[in-house]
Amino acid sequence: MSPSVRPSVIGCLGIAVLALSGCANPRAEQAALAQNVLIGLSEDTLLSCAGVPDRSRSAGGRDFFTYEVDRIDSYAYPYPGFAGAGFYRRGYWGGWGWDRPLATEIRSTYCEATFILENGRVTQINYNTPTGSSGGSLSQCYDIVQNCMGYAQSTPAP
Repeated sequence: MSPSVRPSVIGCLGIAVLALSGCANPRAEQAALAQNVLIGLSEDTLLSCAGVPDRSRSAGGRDFFTYEVDRIDSYAYPYPGFAGAGFYRRGYWGGWGWDRPLATEIRSTYCEATFILENGRVTQINYNTPTGSSGGSLSQCYDIVQNCMGYAQSTPAP
């Protein structure tokens, strides 16, 4: 160990790594894993585990099955008041506290998964999620592939 690196620095870095690993999104990880695990899945199995696609098309000897999931969630929570007085849409308030009007946040999560099949087998899976999403939408993709993951893991590859 270099004398310029103190053990406390190494300990802090280790704690930081462990803390950040707790932020992992298992649903997003499973959706990413599905892009490899589901390769080779038959068309019949895909239709039985994922259902009828929202859109399908054939071109160049390949079939494209597209599934969509869209969900809108809203969250309401109080926000603190400020010292003194102020105005908000419905009237007057003043002082400190958490009993002020609710702040509302609306989150939309969307995923579009396109399965590309050749000769009746899945050869590729592409996800389309909103730009700038932080794993939330990729975790939404898991809703599309979760039933098929069980089939793929219990069925031997062809």
